[in-house]
Amino acid sequence: MFIPAPFSPADLTFCIEPLVLQGHNHIAMNFTHLLACLSVSSLSLVTSCKQSAPNTESTDTSTSPEEYILYVEAQYRPGAIYTKTSQGGMENIQMTIQTRGQSINGLMSRKSQEIEIITIDNDTQHTIFYERKDAVTEQTLNGQKSPTTTEVEPLHKKTVIMTKNSEGLWNASLKSGQMTDEIQEALDQEAKSYNNPEYKYMYGTEPRKIGDTWKVDPSFIPTFTGDGAQNVTGSVSIKFDSVRKHNGLNCAVLNVDFDLQGNHKNGVQMKMRGTAEVLRSLDYHIDTGISLQGTITANGDIPQGESTIEMSGPFYMKGKADIKAP
Repeated sequence: MFIPAPFSPADLTFCIEPLVLQGHNHIAMNFTHLLACLSVSSLSLVTSCKQSAPNTESTDTSTSPEEYILYVEAQYRPGAIYTKTSQGGMENIQMTIQTRGQSINGLMSRKSQEIEIITIDNDTQHTIFYERKDAVTEQTLNGQKSPTTTEVEPLHKKTVIMTKNSEGLWNASLKSGQMTDEIQEALDQEAKSYNNPEYKYMYGTEPRKIGDTWKVDPSFIPTFTGDGAQNVTGSVSIKFDSVRKHNGLNCAVLNVDFDLQGNHKNGVQMKMRGTAEVLRSLDYHIDTGISLQGTITANGDIPQGESTIEMSGPFYMKGKADIKAP
């Protein structure tokens, strides 16, 4: 169970919305959340987990006798405030659209930003204020630049109350304001994020030493599989590189390599590979920083028309968590 990951402005789900063909020569392209906003290891507080976890392969190459615990449960500190900031995007993604015997070439860039302020009220209630949750998209088709679009997420400037019930499951509710279907869907996603155990799977419960490397099955990591991604395969490898001071905290430096492929429920085939450096607090047992970069390719049919699309290019993600102790 997790506090929602700040770098998961989305998961491995590349939520490519349908491209709607309008007329003979005009294509309205709405790549909402094309950005993979992948969080190999997002900032989170672990509160509970499943009873069993998949096996991981571990190789100890350390000569140091010192061991560290990367994952523990129930690290709530009532009164603590966590400010999580992240930004990610895709730069000049190349697109080729085949439609009605024509080939249309283009470029797309997208940048998303997110700021969450999480207050730990007590063991069973957290308050989250989404100070910023938006994205800007630019695209060019056959040399013609389209107007820049700004998308504001449903929870932008909203306050959400997370409460844990007697069965240990978290629920999300809007503190005030009018409810919409989009807001309810976003709340359901936040609750799902709180109620998943991926960090136990990612880091394991056994002690780790500097130099240790281990592999993780991506199908057990919702951050990779995402909402809508299917048949995700590939490899995720983590190395405990060193221990570093970061904002006054002792942090494990974790190097992550990933090479993944799968398909979205809408039929789009996806591949992504890259690397990340994650800083994980050894005192608070949360991730306090991430820097990620990689490449993505995707192809598939466009709904509402006999057309196909191929796209490829780089993506990146950076984020941090500032902790104010009670």
